[in-house]
Amino acid sequence: IGISGFYSKDGIIAGAYNFGEALAASKTFGPWAKIFYWGPTVVAYLTVFYMARSFALTFLGKPRDEKKFNHAHEAPWTMTVPQLVLAAMAILTVPMVLPFLKLIVTSMSAMNDQGVTWVQPYIEHAHTADFAFVHTALLHGLAWIIALVAGIALYTPGMRYSEKIAALPIIGALHRWALNKFYFDALYDVFAVGLTKVIAFVARAVDTWIVDGMVNGTAALTRRLGDCTGLFDNRVVDGVANGAASLTHSSGILLRGTHGGQVRRYVLAVFASAVVVLLIVVTAAYSL
Repeated sequence: IGISGFYSKDGIIAGAYNFGEALAASKTFGPWAKIFYWGPTVVAYLTVFYMARSFALTFLGKPRDEKKFNHAHEAPWTMTVPQLVLAAMAILTVPMVLPFLKLIVTSMSAMNDQGVTWVQPYIEHAHTADFAFVHTALLHGLAWIIALVAGIALYTPGMRYSEKIAALPIIGALHRWALNKFYFDALYDVFAVGLTKVIAFVARAVDTWIVDGMVNGTAALTRRLGDCTGLFDNRVVDGVANGAASLTHSSGILLRGTHGGQVRRYVLAVFASAVVVLLIVVTAAYSL
């Protein structure tokens, strides 16, 4: 009593008690509403049992590993100093927590004055119950002593008794369930990791076969069209241009022989041409 843990845990259970009693009074859940505060109360006792178990396995009984026990040493200052700071803050923060104890009730009263009717059941129980119930259940009930003694007695001999208890049929099933962390990792692996892998596989398939397929197909088609265009340009367009140039060049070579630059040869050619024409005319006239 008097440190931050008292106000945090007891305050939470007190709030759960008010909530459950308000729901029971409004007949929303009926007797089932008490689960809202009996659940946290039982968990509070389990915390005492767990801390007793940790203390017994660490400081009581015979060491389970002599080699590790002989090499045990005090924690370094990098671990001790933060623990001292946290312990000091757990005590020094109490004056800052105290003003908030009545703040919730005050805020609920202000809301009720503004016409918010659903908080009325909480106000009726907040003035008469909250911490009184919690103190009775957690402190004056002395059940925490039972949890403390049970944890120390069960685990001082080590894990010998606990292993036998864990081998019982029903308790063994509960032990396996708790040991496997309520199979949360398995469910997470199936529903979260597995689903993510499926989505990643589908996304990869879409990216590989559709997106990359369209991009690569477009690139291949463009490359084929480029090859066809290059072939047409080389064989047709360039072929026509190069063919015309070759024909012109060949014709020039053929006609070059008829132009020797000598007048006598030109006169001789004209005379020979006239003789040929005359022979053709005479031959044609004779045939008629």
